[in-house]
Amino acid sequence: MTGTGLAKLCDRHGIPRPPQGHWTKLSLGGLVEIAPLPPLPKGKSDVIVITPLTPKPSHSDAVVDAQEEALNAVAKITELDSFRSLHPSVRAWVKQHRDDQAQRRQERRERRREVWGHFWDPIPDLTERDRYRFQATSTVLNALEKAGAKVVDAQIIGKFDLKVGNHVLECAIKEKMRQGLSDVDRSWSACPDHHQHGLHPSGFLRIAVNTYVGGGRLEWIEKQNKLVVDLLPKITDSIMGCGPRLDEQQAEREAQRLRYEEERRRQYEEQQRRELEARRWKHFREQAVSWQECQRLCAFVDAIERRMLTEQVDDIDGMTAAEWVAWTREKIKDLDPMNRDLECLWRPPSKW
Repeated sequence: MTGTGLAKLCDRHGIPRPPQGHWTKLSLGGLVEIAPLPPLPKGKSDVIVITPLTPKPSHSDAVVDAQEEALNAVAKITELDSFRSLHPSVRAWVKQHRDDQAQRRQERRERRREVWGHFWDPIPDLTERDRYRFQATSTVLNALEKAGAKVVDAQIIGKFDLKVGNHVLECAIKEKMRQGLSDVDRSWSACPDHHQHGLHPSGFLRIAVNTYVGGGRLEWIEKQNKLVVDLLPKITDSIMGCGPRLDEQQAEREAQRLRYEEERRRQYEEQQRRELEARRWKHFREQAVSWQECQRLCAFVDAIERRMLTEQVDDIDGMTAAEWVAWTREKIKDLDPMNRDLECLWRPPSKW
């Protein structure tokens, strides 16, 4: 059972628990106070039976079956989504493009009244490559949502965020660009600024997961005989598999953090133990020095008393020599560590 559960069990039965810092103080050799066990609360049994918790039924099998069914459905997709039935996020891209066109036309009409007005070029309609990218993106997003993912955000430039399990993946579906010697024909897309300048379109799309998952970069590029529809089952399966892999990585990082904290705690306790041992040894040596000094002082006082038998002395600061000897022996007694308990010889004073 967990520590919290054990604490609640003790509280219900009136069993006192160690206060905060109890075990640390005890490990450093400090004095701890143990609370006595109070009388049994009324209505409570003096026998406590601790049974393991019943594990909750796992739904992993049902989730796996649902994902397999979704992947089988994705494998049967042979055509891209129609432009009239796009995913809501992609449909918003089409609306955004039309709104940008309308705004540009309005700006051009307003600037005609200005003598020195600058005329922006009108925004063209979506090209064949734009429509293909929109349809391919819609098909991928619908397939991923069928498999259990959720679209968090999607931008017209081709970037979109997916929530798979407890993690958000940054993905992208863009035109695969290539270098060329000829001038770039910017008419291939209605939004050429969304792609790298100075490069030519290859006529194929590139699908990538930009979030680091481990084990290499996840990326798929269309070919003449491998279009998005053909790659769709592999893309869906790989992206949905990122959730468990990220869970494992997160669990491993958490385990590493716990191991690091445990190592730091062990090092701290070892440092405290060494400091306590050093203070204990220093204290013991100081007691030996005090004892040796007491021996010298006692011998010195004995010599003074022998001298007092043959030499008379007047009062010293209002006290006789015998009174001063008694005062000195009292001080020596207080200084002598052998007049204290044995545990005081090894118990150092508080660090603070």
